[in-house]
Amino acid sequence: MFLQLFNEINSRKVNEEWNVFEGLFTNYMFGMILLITVFVQVIMVEFFGDFAQTTGLTWSEWLSSIGIGAISIPIGFLVRLIPVDHTAGRIEVKPRTFEGAVWEKDTPGGETEMAATRSAPAAAAITISGMENKSQ
Repeated sequence: MFLQLFNEINSRKVNEEWNVFEGLFTNYMFGMILLITVFVQVIMVEFFGDFAQTTGLTWSEWLSSIGIGAISIPIGFLVRLIPVDHTAGRIEVKPRTFEGAVWEKDTPGGETEMAATRSAPAAAAITISGMENKSQ
């Protein structure tokens, strides 16, 4: 159970950042997520035995669970020592790829939206708003 909690901490730093604890308590939302994760997990283990098919743990079992989960912090550090080629898998897009495209920004709703349209007879408009890709 605590592997999830320590993985959340480990996942905060990527791209050759080493100290996963740097600024840990400066993000209020992340702190709340950690607390909620611990709270829900403890409640599930201790009180939802029949429903979650768990049994309550002793203090030594809880401490063992925390210790086993904490092992992921040094493992994450070791994984970050592995050199990574950041250019692997990149492709070069030729400048003509977007030739003739019309780009729009700042929609009436206040969100930034980019729309690319082509003037071909079977034109397709692709709208990218946030993380959503829609074909119209």
